[in-house]
Amino acid sequence: MVRISSTLLPTNASGVPQQEITNASIAITAAGTLNVSDSTAQTSLSNIESSVAGTLSVEDSVAQGTLSNIENSLTATLVVEDITAQASLADIVTAVQGTLSVSASVTINGSRTNLAAAASVSAGGFSSVVDVSAYTKNTVYIQSSTSDNIEIWWSPDGTNYYLRESVWGNLPASGGSNYYGTASFDNNVIHSIRLTYTAAATVTAGVVSRV
Repeated sequence: MVRISSTLLPTNASGVPQQEITNASIAITAAGTLNVSDSTAQTSLSNIESSVAGTLSVEDSVAQGTLSNIENSLTATLVVEDITAQASLADIVTAVQGTLSVSASVTINGSRTNLAAAASVSAGGFSSVVDVSAYTKNTVYIQSSTSDNIEIWWSPDGTNYYLRESVWGNLPASGGSNYYGTASFDNNVIHSIRLTYTAAATVTAGVVSRV
C-alpha cells in the first residue's frame, strides 16, 4: 500500500474549492486493477480503462469522428471516397474472406459439316465460308472420296483469302473408301476459313473452334 498526501486542488469555475485528496490510498491488486480510495479519482481511472479496453471517446466531435473512422477501418470495412478504389478493396475482401472462383468450362463451336456436307465438288471450286473471328484455336476436319489435296485458305477480313496449307487425305488403318485429313491453327488471328478443291470428289468438311 502506497499513501499519497496532497494539498487542496484549485477551485472550479464557480469558485468552489474542488475536493481535497488527502492521504488517498492507491492499491494495486494482484490481478492488475488499479484502485484508489477517492471515488472521483476512481471514476477517472475507470473511464481511462474503458477507453483503452473499449471505445475511446473525446469531447471534440471532429476528433471523435476521426477516431471512429480509424476504429471502423481496423475492425470492420475500410471505406474510401474513390469508387474504383472501393470496388478494388471489395474484390480483395471477397477473394480473401470467401472463395475465389474461375470458370474452367470451355465452349466448343462449329461442326464437321459447316464447310461442306457430302458435297459433290470440282477442281477450282470453293467450300462454304466459316467465320472464326471470335476464336483463337481452330481445327479443320476433312473427309474426301479421293486422296487429292484440298487447300485451306484463310482471310483477315472475310474478303481476301490467302493459302494456309494443303491437306492430303489418308485412308484409315481400318480401310474404307474415304480419305481423312486434319489441320489445326492455334493462337492465330483469323477472320474466316474456306477450302479450295483441286479435283472432283465428294467432300464433307468442317471447322471446330474455341477461344
